[in-house]
Amino acid sequence: MRILRSAAASARDHDDKYELARALGELGGAYDTLGQPRRAQSLRRTASRLIREATAGARRASESADVAIEDDVRAAAGQLSTAERRVAELAAAGMRNKEVGSELGITISTVEQHLTQVYRKLRVRRHTELRFLVQPPTSDRGGE
Repeated sequence: MRILRSAAASARDHDDKYELARALGELGGAYDTLGQPRRAQSLRRTASRLIREATAGARRASESADVAIEDDVRAAAGQLSTAERRVAELAAAGMRNKEVGSELGITISTVEQHLTQVYRKLRVRRHTELRFLVQPPTSDRGGE
């Protein structure tokens, strides 16, 4: 699983939608094997969307549109409040709402409200999509 996550991160960093889709599809298969069909289905759905985008965006004319979309998402990410960003980062790291609430000392309802705003601002529908738009917090917290 770690290797597949690393492959997905590398593909994301290099803006390679096709390889990212392949890695997410494989990761979905791994989650199916582990008995986590909901997570697997979500990853496969994202992989299918990326494949459609990669094949539709093969023409050079669409590359400028892809850049404009990425710039739009970056601008929207800059509009997140501090609380929304913290919640989004933990969700992007794969934490469930209950875990995010425990980590930040807030209720699950508050986590859900923040995520609703994050999803609206970034135009995403689920946690898995956040992983590609918001960088998870680093484990190095100033010498802990």
